Amino acid sequence: MAHENTIPLISKTAFSCPHCGAYTTQHWYKMNAAPYDEDNRTPMIPDESLAEKFRNERDISEEEKHEFIKWVNDMHGVFQGSWHSLLKF
Repeated sequence: MAHENTIPLISKTAFSCPHCGAYTTQHWYKMNAAPYDEDNRTPMIPDESLAEKFRNERDISEEEKHEFIKWVNDMHGVFQGSWHSLLKF
């Protein structure tokens, strides 16, 4: 069945891929927020202790460790106010 070129829209459930032209379905999800429980009332902030846990983890590859530690360092910068260093222009 031929479909006209359909751009992705929030009011549609399918679109034509702008890269290859394939007609495909897009799925929509609801976002939910839930409060933290009484034992942990604030979000976890990645820090050096979390990076150290990744360094010592035996069940993940060195490449995965590197990616996790990079994420911890990047997030630490966000929470310390240097989030602008993450922006890539």
